Amino acid sequence: MLTHLGNAWGDLGDYHKQKDLLTRSLAITKKHYGKDHIVTGQTLCNLADAWGELGDYHKQIDLLIRSLEITEKHYAKDDIEISDILTDLGNAWGDLGDYHKQKDLLIRSPEITEKHYGKDHLETAHVLTDLANA
Repeated sequence: MLTHLGNAWGDLGDYHKQKDLLTRSLAITKKHYGKDHIVTGQTLCNLADAWGELGDYHKQIDLLIRSLEITEKHYAKDDIEISDILTDLGNAWGDLGDYHKQKDLLIRSPEITEKHYGKDHLETAHVLTDLANA
């Protein structure tokens, strides 16, 4: 529930409150499920979003890398969950001005997204736009 509450605060634009609640949620999740559980990976990804909104892209990248490592243990390399994290991670590198890393990560997402949603889906268009802007 803390994760949902934290994300709700983020939706309202209070990223400090979001970060604080998600940090608490992460500690509880790690204690209950363990550091490599998929729920821990999802919480890390949510927390990374909060840090990104707060402008700390280094922290965002660290959390997204850890989330990706966990998620890749639980899902296939071409799963949409992987694509979502790759997109977030690529865009975070872009926010830091490292467009080569951004492009390298984003280039993997369109194929996965297209496979999952189809060529004409809006999510596919979003990923292609991110790649085009990299």
